[in-house]
Amino acid sequence: MKTIQYQDFSDHPLMLKYRLFRRGFLALPHLEANLILELEKLSEVHVPVSKVPVEREFLVNSLRTIRQEIRKTYQPLASLKRSIKRSKVCEEDIEKAIAEQLEDSPHARDILVRIKSVGGVNDFLEGFLLFLRPRYDEYSKCIDLVNKYYDAENEDTTLAKLALKVESCIPSSPDVMYRLCWNPLSCIVAAAVVIITIIVLEGEAEGEEEGEIGDFPEPDPDGPRPA
Repeated sequence: MKTIQYQDFSDHPLMLKYRLFRRGFLALPHLEANLILELEKLSEVHVPVSKVPVEREFLVNSLRTIRQEIRKTYQPLASLKRSIKRSKVCEEDIEKAIAEQLEDSPHARDILVRIKSVGGVNDFLEGFLLFLRPRYDEYSKCIDLVNKYYDAENEDTTLAKLALKVESCIPSSPDVMYRLCWNPLSCIVAAAVVIITIIVLEGEAEGEEEGEIGDFPEPDPDGPRPA
């Protein structure tokens, strides 16, 4: 088995995608926790939304920030999964290679158990995707709610009422998933091991396929707007 040399893969395209995924899973819980605090503060403002439009805009952009981070986390992860799926290396060989690469690591057993407990490498990565995709849709619904909740016939709606509506709309806090990613022997560490092993065995598969079912629509609704 080829010995890993860090300079061989630190700038590899798959590792660049991994870093986007890692950043997202570390940033999202903080963004979501901060949104809860913002909603608590806004729920104390008993002033019509029509009188404080900047507060409404602030709330919309807080929601958009989270939705955009979900998108930026999901897309490189989906690309990683497609690359592994197209790889000529079977799951059994990947797991065997991981065990060999981690032979002298005290964390080998924990990482392998984490991967095997969910059904293997592909299912391990799929779990993250299945977690992220519905959250994107749920935050989209919250953004629509804020955009539609106030209108000319409802101009006395207070910011407090709007904040409470949004609070009931946002997804519940996924403590278990985030704790798994913060743990020193986390899913993020296991994902890095998987990707590094794929690079060692084969490298990135050619011919990246775009627009597969489950990807987000283009353009990004939270990205740069045309002038």
